[in-house]
Amino acid sequence: MKDLYEVLRQKEMNIARVRMQIKALHTVIPLLADDTGHTKSATGVSSAAPEHKQVASGPAREGAFP
Repeated sequence: MKDLYEVLRQKEMNIARVRMQIKALHTVIPLLADDTGHTKSATGVSSAAPEHKQVASGPAREGAFP
């Protein structure tokens, strides 16, 4: 049986990794978007770029649970 604290630690590390990837994507979106402020979706339909909401992030604390 897995140690629950180890599973929680791994999941918190995965969350921190995904948050870093999201931050990196938010950094490159303006570089990839055209000058009109619109981006094209996978269907080819043009849509306005969504506003970026800042999500509180930081290193995952052991034992921290939102």
